[in-house]
Amino acid sequence: MKFYSHKSLAAFVVVALALLIGCQNSITEPQPATNASVEYIKAGPKVLGLAKGELSITKTVTTNNGAYLGGPDMEGNYVSIPGGALDENMSMTFTIEVTDDGILLFSVEGAGVPEGEHIYFNDDKTATMAVNKDWLAAEPNVAVNIGTDEQYDVTEIDTHYLVELPHFTGYAWAITD
Repeated sequence: MKFYSHKSLAAFVVVALALLIGCQNSITEPQPATNASVEYIKAGPKVLGLAKGELSITKTVTTNNGAYLGGPDMEGNYVSIPGGALDENMSMTFTIEVTDDGILLFSVEGAGVPEGEHIYFNDDKTATMAVNKDWLAAEPNVAVNIGTDEQYDVTEIDTHYLVELPHFTGYAWAITD
């Protein structure tokens, strides 16, 4: 009888360790870089005129309430930052631009944060970044951080593609194989 209880205990420990190791990845962690190719998605025909400029909106993100950076000025595209994501109130600017190659880029920068530096969120908080489906020439399956190549899975709703992000800098919508 004692022999079986030791085997049971050993099996329990092995299963517990396997579960612990297997559950280390969070849904908001970037997907590891693979040998898969990444194709950045170009802006759809509706936004080709943006190639000569950009859209941007600046708002204060409060520690208690977060903020919604969107509205009519952003033509249906937005970033939603939850309360508790930041340690202190911060003025943030959400910008959409089209590169010379026609790639649609989304970026969020914070006042006082050096350009290109990441703005990380607290306590596993994530912000939602959304692009109007009409703004892309193809359906994305990831958003790619331009500075680090981190990839985050995209979900789809009726009118938008959404991605949950644990930090901000610049992102492009993309397709991986």
